[in-house]
Amino acid sequence: MAMDDALSHSGPGPDQMLAAWRAAGLFVREEHGHWVVVDGPGWQSRARVLAAVAAAPSPWPWTWRVRQVVSTTMTVARQELDARRGPIAVLADRQTKGRGRRGRRWESSAGAGLHLSLAWHPGPELVSSGALTLRVGVAAARAVERVTGVHLGLKWPNDGLHQGLKVMGVLCEGGTHPTPWVVAGIGMNVNGLPPAGVTGATSLAAITGRPWSRASLAAAIAADIAAVLETGDDSWFWDYQERSRGVTLGRRVRVMGAGIREYEGEAESVDTTGALWVRRDDGALVAVTAGEVSIRATGEGGGHPT
Repeated sequence: MAMDDALSHSGPGPDQMLAAWRAAGLFVREEHGHWVVVDGPGWQSRARVLAAVAAAPSPWPWTWRVRQVVSTTMTVARQELDARRGPIAVLADRQTKGRGRRGRRWESSAGAGLHLSLAWHPGPELVSSGALTLRVGVAAARAVERVTGVHLGLKWPNDGLHQGLKVMGVLCEGGTHPTPWVVAGIGMNVNGLPPAGVTGATSLAAITGRPWSRASLAAAIAADIAAVLETGDDSWFWDYQERSRGVTLGRRVRVMGAGIREYEGEAESVDTTGALWVRRDDGALVAVTAGEVSIRATGEGGGHPT
């Protein structure tokens, strides 16, 4: 992989060197008698990111901004967006105030997580489209599978899961002033383990048994998101349904949130507007466009959601 650096087994013993690199937070693997440093804190230099971008051509000319520490990449991407500059991609080594859906924090170990936000000026119809988060999720899941071989299921509307454990979250925001704009934020557990105290999550490294270059993943995700939005057909929709089947679709769910009277039922389908259709226990078929959906264990009437 172009993003890797090979370090020969010389000088101090390999066990000591390996321990030192890992103590420094670097993620390494052994390959043909060499330790290969794949990623780690500070490893996302602009040169490395641009090398990864060159290996993953995109139909959109993303302008890349690479930062070591930011509050959130979504804030930086929105500030950087300019109609004359075109689409912006912001990648950070670490966030101090990462955000998830409904104001939650997105936690990530230093040097281990992907913190990527993409901003662009879309047609006005996309700003208010509930399908934007679904499209971004499909594109990101496709990129992850192409790079790592890991298949992610998609939990409505914005989570990427592997065997029921969260790997990825997507958050999209948009507006129309002074011109239509959107920012799509992608947070992903890539290397190492999720931070202490975080349950129900895993990482790509934990799944595959090896670390991955976050720069290479970011470049692939940006390219695939542009491809999904540029194509304009419904292939994303069929892919979303396949990835959601058994994760959300066909599962018993609880719908809740501000201004919503909590209820349970079975998630039957999604539509191209991004709405989730739930068959309530009273038999009514309801379109869910906002709020939170928790997945219930089979036969569960209470307890903890998955």
